Amino acid sequence: MLQRNRTLTGCGTCRSRHVKCDESRPVCQKCQQQRLTCLGYARQLMWAKDGLQDSPQDPDRIFRRPLFPVKDQERMTRMTVDSLGRQSVTATLTKLDGEHGRAESRWEHDLFRGPFGVLKLSPSVASPSGHNASQPDPAESSRADWDFLWSSLDSIPTIAEDNHLFGGLYDIAGDVEDVPRADLPLGVDPIPNNPEVPLPDPLGIIFDEFLGQQTPLPISPIPHPSLVLSRSKYVPLQAPELLRYFKENIISLSFPLKNCRKCPWQTIHLPTAMSTYAELSIHQTASHTRLSLFYSLLAASCLHMFSRNPNTVDLNRSSKGFTQLAKQHLEVALNEEVLGSRRAKYKELLMAVLSMAMLSIFHGENSNAQGFLVDAEYLIRIRGLPKSHKSLKVRSLHHVYTYIRIMAESTCGCALLDICPDRPSSSLLAIESSPLSLRSFRVAHDSLDEEIDLTLEKSDEVGHNDIHLEVMGQWKDTLYPDIYGIPESLMTLLSQTIRIANERELLHRSTTVDINVLQDLEKRASLLEQYILSWKPPFCPQPSLIRHTAIENSEDSDHNTSQFLMRAMHQALILFYYRRIPNISALILQDTVRKCLDFLQRSDHARAESVLNDTAILWPGFVAACEALDSNLQRGLLDWLVTTGHRTSLSSFSATAKTAQMVWEERDKTKDYTLSWFDVMKHERCPIIAT
Repeated sequence: MLQRNRTLTGCGTCRSRHVKCDESRPVCQKCQQQRLTCLGYARQLMWAKDGLQDSPQDPDRIFRRPLFPVKDQERMTRMTVDSLGRQSVTATLTKLDGEHGRAESRWEHDLFRGPFGVLKLSPSVASPSGHNASQPDPAESSRADWDFLWSSLDSIPTIAEDNHLFGGLYDIAGDVEDVPRADLPLGVDPIPNNPEVPLPDPLGIIFDEFLGQQTPLPISPIPHPSLVLSRSKYVPLQAPELLRYFKENIISLSFPLKNCRKCPWQTIHLPTAMSTYAELSIHQTASHTRLSLFYSLLAASCLHMFSRNPNTVDLNRSSKGFTQLAKQHLEVALNEEVLGSRRAKYKELLMAVLSMAMLSIFHGENSNAQGFLVDAEYLIRIRGLPKSHKSLKVRSLHHVYTYIRIMAESTCGCALLDICPDRPSSSLLAIESSPLSLRSFRVAHDSLDEEIDLTLEKSDEVGHNDIHLEVMGQWKDTLYPDIYGIPESLMTLLSQTIRIANERELLHRSTTVDINVLQDLEKRASLLEQYILSWKPPFCPQPSLIRHTAIENSEDSDHNTSQFLMRAMHQALILFYYRRIPNISALILQDTVRKCLDFLQRSDHARAESVLNDTAILWPGFVAACEALDSNLQRGLLDWLVTTGHRTSLSSFSATAKTAQMVWEERDKTKDYTLSWFDVMKHERCPIIAT
């Protein structure tokens, strides 16, 4: 790469004129040729406001320019203030001092609360006996390091508690006092000057030969890295095996995309992680974004292997350790993005955020997953939507974000968490004025009284910018049928249902009711109900009359799998509408539950005959299971959830089964058949269904 020879060592005159200096001593020759006074090379600083009163020819002083513009300075000031949350400075310092006192005996990491912190600077005391001291057994020492590392990880609050990667600018509204602020020691400057960061100490995981096997994987003790981003000449020892395992067994963190060629985990994540491994092996450095992708992939491989063999506890701890490292690097990358000091590649950064969101969902860390989705939305709006040309990879990332966000809002949205965000503005490109408010899943201000028409065609501009499917209509360039096997019209109807349900929920909580708003909502809900009930699958061309049985029978099976899954989604959407908006008794919905289960089972039968299609979407099974009353329906849906969970090795299916069983138990106790999962789970966090 061409190295530029610009320096900051020129004379004061050349630097003030922004020209190249020949750096001749004692006087610059360029200044002599221009007959200018050379200010020399001494480092002389002064504040600009003080120098306005002095002569500009004063040879003893030059101006000091601010490092950041005023806008960035104000933004950093707001970040510092917001990091305190609702606590005062005195309360924060008192809490920090108390925590330090309690943790002094076992204090191993720095403590932070907002902008304040206590650093551990005590050096380790060397052994006085020197070489005469007996050497401990290496295995015992390594085991102690292992226990120390994972116990320290367990003592650190989970990532789920830290949902403000943008340093407080884009938090989900909520109880800020309960959110720990920067408790996780990063060991790096928030905004390092070098975009290429050293490799952390190795997580020296040692596996047996495991590819193609389903045996427990012994893991050697992991040297304590202190979760510090410091230079090391090593990489994780089994990174090649973990990369290979991901490629051969996982492929995608979103299971419906497993066999999709446009899946961003195949086109972006895996290639970037593999190239990052090469960078680390050769140069021992990589960017924060690429390191986040690298470690998140290793975490996914460990988590997937642990789900197949829960007895290997070390795999679960290794997955959490890699997840912590991935989160740390992503946090630094996002801070750099906000302050604008250095920008990563947009596709890689958004891919890293979405991967961390999925890992958080797999770990059951729902608040953390929501925080990552907030970060993803912000990135898309400030960097993705303004792009004049959106490549296929960028569009696929936007579609994946939309799918995850809508699924999350349907089961764990703002209205279900007692949060009342403002209505979004009418412009799809708008970023909300308050940094603490997102573009909420509510009906826009000027859209309450508008007619909704699903038959209208969206323009390309609206289609690209409508990342939350706020606008009703058809878009010919949508990627949902290619990626998830479901039409965008179903996702649009689901998004509209969530918005109207949130409006009604928030309206019922209000002490004053606007009759006009209520009438507009009722009219809008009635029209939406008609569209949902009259929805038909899009027309698909019939296969050719000239058949090659081996190939075309497989293609028919793939087609049937998608069709049955599509119809199951439609039945689940009907259930979701009647539960969230009119909230009718589940006794009326049992026929719809039966249809949904039938389509899910027929989709599985068609999948068994297919050689390629291995898709499964959890959401329809979750909604139908929560509405099932008949014991046969409950048993059938529970079997589907458990069987599909074993086949996919995804913990979300087992979590969903537990949630459905809690709903059944509560309904049996209360005999209230209008109860749903968000009523039963009100004292806990509702699950995020995004797989």
